Amino acid sequence: MNIAELHRVAPAFLRRVGIAGWLNYNHSLSFRDRHYVIPIHGGIGEELLRLRPGFKSAIIDVFRDKGPDCFVDVGANIGQTVLEAFASKTWSAYYALEPNVSACGYLEVLVRTNALPVTLLPWGAGSAARPQVLYAKGPRDGAATMAPAARPGAYAAGMASWAASYPLDTMLEQIGLPRSVLIKIDVEGFEAEVLSGATRILQQLRPIVVCEVLRAYRRCELAHTDERMSKLEFLLKEQRYRIFYLQTDGNTGERLEKARQIESFPRELWQDNPTGYDYLFLPTEMQVPASALFGLA
Repeated sequence: MNIAELHRVAPAFLRRVGIAGWLNYNHSLSFRDRHYVIPIHGGIGEELLRLRPGFKSAIIDVFRDKGPDCFVDVGANIGQTVLEAFASKTWSAYYALEPNVSACGYLEVLVRTNALPVTLLPWGAGSAARPQVLYAKGPRDGAATMAPAARPGAYAAGMASWAASYPLDTMLEQIGLPRSVLIKIDVEGFEAEVLSGATRILQQLRPIVVCEVLRAYRRCELAHTDERMSKLEFLLKEQRYRIFYLQTDGNTGERLEKARQIESFPRELWQDNPTGYDYLFLPTEMQVPASALFGLA
């Protein structure tokens, strides 16, 4: 077994003995019918080797006929969604937003290595153009957040760094977006701020939105979570969007079983109602595909 294979099957062991961070090499990955080259830089990137098609692939497939040609990836991290999206279809434009400097640096290498037509935007999305404090537990922290109050006590001062933040609506003037857009949002409790800064996009382009909405794990988080969810519900209703809960396989938490329309987000502790975090927001005028996937057939 060569060192690349060892790193793929036993990364925890290599981290324990202290040599994972010294390894740099490329590893192949087959995802659906697409073949990628995954750069492993100091241990970063190894989690991409475990990627499998998930609910985002299913959503892209379901709405293929609706023609979203542009993908806006808010909270791109190290490229998990980038790989899944390009394995599902070809995009006329793909914008990846990631404020974590280390994660964005790795994502740049991944995109360049695979010659993917991705425009990297090294900033976060919010309700206003201003610097924000980003809390991250490491260079590849998928739970990095600009909303630490959502998880009180989980972040220390040493995890904080400053990051640029702009409203998504800025992309209308500065970049330009086509009329057919799919937006993915994974921002660990900052969802309402992201959509508050995208009201003109929601009004003018009527995009399909896939969004993680953070749940409460502890009772001390319930009040803050309820406030965030109420704000998000009001915003979606004001913009004439429907909410669909994405029910995924209970074993993997990835494979989409169906989407169920709901009026409000669950307020219980996650342990009391372990239904996941992921939702689909659709304009009220958009026809929902009558498929078994959406429980409508």
